[in-house]
Amino acid sequence: MLTGLYAAGSGLAAAYRGEQVLAHDTANTETPGFEALVPMEAPWRPAGVVATGPGGAVPLGRVPWGVAGGTALDTVAGAPRQTQDALAAAPVTPNTYFAVQTPAGVRYTRVGAFTRTAAGVVVTPSGLPVLGVGGRPLTVPAGTRVQADGSLVAASGRVVGHLALYTVAAPRPAGQGLYAGAAVVAAGGRVLPAAVVGSNVSLSVTTADLIASQRTLQADAQAVQAENTAAQQVETQVG
Repeated sequence: MLTGLYAAGSGLAAAYRGEQVLAHDTANTETPGFEALVPMEAPWRPAGVVATGPGGAVPLGRVPWGVAGGTALDTVAGAPRQTQDALAAAPVTPNTYFAVQTPAGVRYTRVGAFTRTAAGVVVTPSGLPVLGVGGRPLTVPAGTRVQADGSLVAASGRVVGHLALYTVAAPRPAGQGLYAGAAVVAAGGRVLPAAVVGSNVSLSVTTADLIASQRTLQADAQAVQAENTAAQQVETQVG
């Protein structure tokens, strides 16, 4: 009885979490550089279950199984779209990110909608300095354009910097289109100049997944109610 209630309850919690994740993905269909989170479910075993009451804690034994909800990051880049911004760039090689300096340290992003401050510093849409090869913020003159290899070329034709491109292992979302993780220089990394990467969320796929998740949520809720009703009946008969 307890096993059934626990299994149904853990499934309900996992389904609820999955629905929240899918709703968040749907809301970011048009967010540049957004990487979708994919709901994941897996069986797991707790160490045991203990009931507490006036007489103290009473071990109820090991519950055989439950369902844990989690997420996995879809790191496939969204499709790039062209812009009129000379400093914008979209990574086109797999698992390639730009590096930016944040108060929390170096973070990585695919949102290459870069601009230039009055002082000439290349920054992200939120004002974070973009790092070049060597790990230093980039400072460029007006009229600088990005090339396919990530180099920054001034109006005079002189190379004035180079965007640092990295491959990030198991990137972790850090907010505002930024990711944390162990990174190495992306050898042969390429970008599409005057472009930005779009969201990798497929609205049709995510909508279908959301409908399926809602049905699972309803089924799990009904299972919890059924198990709870059965438990109450047993308690009445025994008590």
